[in-house]
Amino acid sequence: MAIPRFHHPLLALHSDAVAAGVLADTQQTRQAFVAALRRALAVLPGANVRIDAKTLTARSGDGREDWLQHRWDTLRCAPTEARDEMIVAMARSLVAPQREPRAVSPGTLVPRIRHRYHHHALRLQEEYDARWSAPPLIWPLGSHLSVELVFDRETVMTTAGPAALASVGLTRTAAWEVALDNLRGRTSDDALNATGPGVFTLRVGDCLDSSRLLLTDRIRALQVEGAHVALPASRDTLVITGDEDPSGLETLLSEAVTCVHSPRLDTVTPLRLSAAGWQTWLPEGGPLGAAWSELSRRARAGHHAHQRSLLARLHEQRGVAMTISPLGIRALADGVETIATWPPDEALLPRADRVLVATEEGLPAVEVPWWALEAVCGELLVPAGGLWPPLFYARRPPDLERRIRLAALVAHADGADA
Repeated sequence: MAIPRFHHPLLALHSDAVAAGVLADTQQTRQAFVAALRRALAVLPGANVRIDAKTLTARSGDGREDWLQHRWDTLRCAPTEARDEMIVAMARSLVAPQREPRAVSPGTLVPRIRHRYHHHALRLQEEYDARWSAPPLIWPLGSHLSVELVFDRETVMTTAGPAALASVGLTRTAAWEVALDNLRGRTSDDALNATGPGVFTLRVGDCLDSSRLLLTDRIRALQVEGAHVALPASRDTLVITGDEDPSGLETLLSEAVTCVHSPRLDTVTPLRLSAAGWQTWLPEGGPLGAAWSELSRRARAGHHAHQRSLLARLHEQRGVAMTISPLGIRALADGVETIATWPPDEALLPRADRVLVATEEGLPAVEVPWWALEAVCGELLVPAGGLWPPLFYARRPPDLERRIRLAALVAHADGADA
């Protein structure tokens, strides 16, 4: 989890304060973590656990596997003085016998909010591993989040797909109502605490805090300036304020930047509550609008980078030769923009603010905004289904006639704006 260098001064201010205590994620620090964990395991009686430093996987003698990436990220974000004790606790948990999870039942059903990217990344990982879990039931939440149903079985949460729901006698519609009722019963009346004028924070710590966004009757009762705006940054973080409260929105921004360094980050993009429900929302204009715009673009670029690595690995496994264009961030005088490259060969292209289009050998590439690319070359861009952030199959770069039209369209738009 790389720590970004923010362009906007508000983001840099909040980020620097958090990043000062975060351990860098490098090969050297990972090796030191693995070495410390091995030392802790060596002094535990009966420990039969092998640590794969390359994949950060722990394998026990009984065949159990534990992926350590999340534990490593949690350790890096923890206070320095707490890390030695955390490593000892990790070692003990790896050798401790696993408790049997609770049985699946309607009473254990709860909703869980995830970034929609999570489900697409999980599918790519399963395709690579040639293993497939039960598909979840998904309800969209805004344009970037989704809600799935899970059985909270104390030691593990398991996906509540159609077959699992049928086994406990629930239809999709009934399961949704049961899950909400269960969540409501696990949320005390004083769970949402005022942490400042017009700002409310919920941290129960049961991995369902962001899901309580769905309890809209309780959220509407909170006194805020304007419409309710919420940031379900992670499964353990939900912050609410009003869309007409600059101080409250800066608190949300600070929380979002803090969670960028968290191993359980779900989203840095807030939602606003309307009569129709929650909708993805960003403030417009001013320092806060520019800061949120940069933060959301960097989050999207981060999701694309991870998806790109998963796709590249899958393509290599299948012998597919195709360029996957990176999504870069470029600083401007008044913010940042995303930029991608349309190479001369067949490629997967992410949606970007600006695209550098390849030309014949010896000629300079042409840089155009995405809207112009769609207007002139839309038929050359075929959406690749099942991926998020969205990617497009770019079969071939635009020919000379299209590049002339692109240049004319952009020149006309620039002249109109002058």
